[in-house]
Amino acid sequence: MGRKKSPVRKALTNAHLQAIGLVAAQWNSLELVILYILSQLAGLKFSTTVALVAPSNFAAWLDMLRRLAKRSKSHSWKEEDLKGICQKLKTLQTARNSVVHAVWQEPEGIGLSNIASGLGFPKRGLSIILEVEKSAADMRSIAKSIEAGERELIAWWSQQPPTIALSTVGQMYRAAQNPRPKIAKRQSQP
Repeated sequence: MGRKKSPVRKALTNAHLQAIGLVAAQWNSLELVILYILSQLAGLKFSTTVALVAPSNFAAWLDMLRRLAKRSKSHSWKEEDLKGICQKLKTLQTARNSVVHAVWQEPEGIGLSNIASGLGFPKRGLSIILEVEKSAADMRSIAKSIEAGERELIAWWSQQPPTIALSTVGQMYRAAQNPRPKIAKRQSQP
């Protein structure tokens, strides 16, 4: 006698299950990057940062990131860029949650479908129950967007403040010390 398929295996194809795993794994990678940047900005050991931050929700992590960056001499100059990245990451969190936290339903009729259907229960907002429909390709697209958001955050972190070349500073200093004499304009002769 064969084993019965679990309700999840009846609701999702292998491609859906792989895509859900990809979304979850990519999100974990993003969270690791955020925790690393938080530890660097706060000047704390990574393990201390994780102990302090992990109990908070993702939106709080992003608030902490922005607050610490604002107070950082090395990163405050790019505060507006970080604000935009954080807004994108919050949107991606909603998309991620719609995949990894959905309760996937067995399709009506016979066999699996390319479109998985499920229910979501949002923690924020006014909606009580959301209907979720996603193909495996939709889910992989969310994972790719999360990866792109992570790369954008890493690029933000790595970006150095603009500098003035030393030769330019020297030229500016010499010009300030020895201003050029003003040359009187010639008067035209009648």
